[in-house]
Amino acid sequence: MRLWPRRRREDAERPDVTRARIRHSLDDPRPDLTGEDVQAHPEALYRSDDPVVEG
Repeated sequence: MRLWPRRRREDAERPDVTRARIRHSLDDPRPDLTGEDVQAHPEALYRSDDPVVEG
């Protein structure tokens, strides 16, 4: 029975946490990534000499 009040409290806090994460993201001073930047990261991982990546 003690779980119910805790769950209600956590559910009530969840939107506040989400809003804070969104606000933090919007306030990030770093420049936006281009499509090329986003694509380059996984491609670099697959080209890596890391044996974990090679499978």
